[in-house]
Amino acid sequence: MGKKKQIEEAVESLVKDRMALNAEYCKTALLTDMGIDSLDMLEMVMNLEKQYQVFIPENIYEQIKTPQDIIDKLTAVLKI
Repeated sequence: MGKKKQIEEAVESLVKDRMALNAEYCKTALLTDMGIDSLDMLEMVMNLEKQYQVFIPENIYEQIKTPQDIIDKLTAVLKI
């Protein structure tokens, strides 16, 4: 499995673990619409940083609004 696919699956798993029970996962939906708050976002980003041994700068972190944003930013930091 490719690295980008692994990242997509990791992000999906993290989001699904934290989203509201009545929400549906969609890569392009707003995280807030799925019940993800700023603390959940911080925990997800920290988990991904640890898992992939990278640092996501705060100015990039603040641009994240959807699961696809997380995937895009992480793959950019990892240069995939």
